Amino acid sequence: DPRGSGGCVSCTANSFTTGLNSPDISSCLCGDNLYMDRGVCKNCPQGSSTTSPGKTSVTACLCHKGTYMPLNTRMACRPCPTGMDCPRGSSEANEQYLSEFNKTEDHEFMKLLPRYWASASDPGSVFECRSDKHCPGDRYPGDACSAHLILKSCDHCETGYYWTGRECQQCASI
Repeated sequence: DPRGSGGCVSCTANSFTTGLNSPDISSCLCGDNLYMDRGVCKNCPQGSSTTSPGKTSVTACLCHKGTYMPLNTRMACRPCPTGMDCPRGSSEANEQYLSEFNKTEDHEFMKLLPRYWASASDPGSVFECRSDKHCPGDRYPGDACSAHLILKSCDHCETGYYWTGRECQQCASI
């Protein structure tokens, strides 16, 4: 009670408390698929949901499997690009977590399927490779090529290597 009269104050719409005698309105939690924004529970963007109630930021709204959140937006999840696998929680903003050991389901990133390539700088632009020997899949954009293959669609061996028909082999020194 803001006036100190000892009366109860209700939580805002779509929110609740976890117990009796909660000290004030800040104890109110939003329900499933909602997040708290300046004391008001808001729906997650279209195509996303939370893993549990009580979330306090739109970043807790995770895109469903087969969709991803584009960089610099929290408006709606988009369909996964052709040639990519988008696990639940995929977001272009999660690229920063790719090499960290503490990656959680909140930090998923799209992976390339076999025969597809994308650069790290533009992961949404996906190109088809010549074969799964060149682009084996289950890799992140920017790391799509088989060993010692380079360039868009993994079509060329690194300097000092040649293509055997199955892999890049190091040239013999003369």
